Amino acid sequence: MADDAPPFIRAYRPEDYDSIVRICELTAHHSLSDVLDLVPYLYAHPYLRLEPEHIWVLDVPSKDNISRDVAGYILAVADTQIFAIRYEWEYIPLLEPDGELPFPPRLSDQVFLFEDLRDGAKNAGRLLVLPKELLERYPAHIHVDIVEPWQGKGWGPKLIAEMESQLVKEWVKGVHLGAAEDNARAGNFYKRIGFEEITEQVGREGIGARWFCKAISK
Repeated sequence: MADDAPPFIRAYRPEDYDSIVRICELTAHHSLSDVLDLVPYLYAHPYLRLEPEHIWVLDVPSKDNISRDVAGYILAVADTQIFAIRYEWEYIPLLEPDGELPFPPRLSDQVFLFEDLRDGAKNAGRLLVLPKELLERYPAHIHVDIVEPWQGKGWGPKLIAEMESQLVKEWVKGVHLGAAEDNARAGNFYKRIGFEEITEQVGREGIGARWFCKAISK
């Protein structure tokens, strides 16, 4: 494919790893600006390591039009409860000092924020924020991130549609996701594309976010 070809969505490739980590940092909530290097340990590395077959990226021309770049992604997990078990046994050991992906030392004065992220990265239970009944109905969960200037151009719905078409083939019944409470734009976006806001009580790890769900198959 020509390097100046139009943007398109494709399956993840191993060479996309660093681009996804970078985008995860660039699109993190503003409250995490002092610890951006830690954010991918919760929201990128686990998915890249454990379930790369459910990642799709937005492939775009680079600024110079002589190469290609990744401008966004959707990270999906088909079954959150199974993923949490694998997270506990396969991912958390990677974060130990002698692991393949040791959690970085604290370089910021944000002691409590650092500890929250470190503890979160080593807590598989944070993935199980929904009541068990809802996890059974909406077992998948996703993270969608797109960088400027590609936001607001219709690529978010297309990434989600790509994910849904694949998970339906795998008999996944539904999907859920979280968004920061103060991110009204994200909440409105998800509602426009068919997600419903969850009103049931969520677990302690889910406090501080709005949660949405969508049935994708019967």
